[in-house]
Amino acid sequence: MANGVGYWFYGSSPRIENISRSGTWASLGGATDTTPHSATFTTIWLDHGTTPVNATAAYAIIPNASPSMMRAFVPPSIIANDANASAVQSGNTTGLVFWNAGKVAGVESDSPAIVYLTPTDLYVTDPTGGTGAFTIATPNGKFSVPRNGGRTFHATLNPSRRRAARR
Repeated sequence: MANGVGYWFYGSSPRIENISRSGTWASLGGATDTTPHSATFTTIWLDHGTTPVNATAAYAIIPNASPSMMRAFVPPSIIANDANASAVQSGNTTGLVFWNAGKVAGVESDSPAIVYLTPTDLYVTDPTGGTGAFTIATPNGKFSVPRNGGRTFHATLNPSRRRAARR
């Protein structure tokens, strides 16, 4: 836990340090402020070495965490973590990031997408900043999702109409 944020690492041990850093907003681009600023940051990383091959990382970030919350934390199950999608499931709630078009756990996307699915709600956003729309298919049906500048699309689902996922 660092600064009120909990971290859960699956099968790996991170390196953690408080590191003082200095820089300007201008050096990050998009700003003209050249005033130097310094701060100490909690820095967490996984050391894969200098030439990693097939290195992986899997972790959960828990905002507003306390030590007692972290002791009782039950991490979600990883159901996908590859070049096409990263997805976790906890009970009947699924969170997915589609890096490409694909299908995971009965949810299909024809485009990169970030999806959060509960029995009663679907939340989707477009991480690409594109235009037009894309399609998300769930066991509750297909949804046309507008690419609206990163704003989240929400659909209320009717759980009584839930169909079995096709494989």
